[in-house]
Amino acid sequence: MTELAKRRRALMVAEKASGKSDMNGWTNGVPYTDITVYNKSYYDATTGEVKNYNGWKRTGLIPCNGASFLRFPRINHNNQADMMYNWIFDGSRQPLQQFTISISKAYRIDIPANGAFFAISLPGTSLEQALSDGITPYA
Repeated sequence: MTELAKRRRALMVAEKASGKSDMNGWTNGVPYTDITVYNKSYYDATTGEVKNYNGWKRTGLIPCNGASFLRFPRINHNNQADMMYNWIFDGSRQPLQQFTISISKAYRIDIPANGAFFAISLPGTSLEQALSDGITPYA
């Protein structure tokens, strides 16, 4: 590794150590923590509207304005299909783009230029796992 690459890496590590990603904003490469979770509801896969449903949980709108993409962990849950009840919202908090969470691998979701928030909904324990395993924003 060159000296310049070592210095860049050290700066990236320092940046990660000094920032936080939560309901108030995000820091490049720092997983989100302290996410607001609502019980007994989910985001409709077609409209992005909140719907009531026992056994499911959803996040509040999590800031991602200016991020290029989000890295999601592999999600373990009892369903055999990927979960499509997740949305990117614009700055006016209007549904902009639906996205699917994979059950088979870690992956990334690209954020459109006008994307300002994202939100996910999953069966209860799966949502808790996704949040604890670390959804990470990147510039």
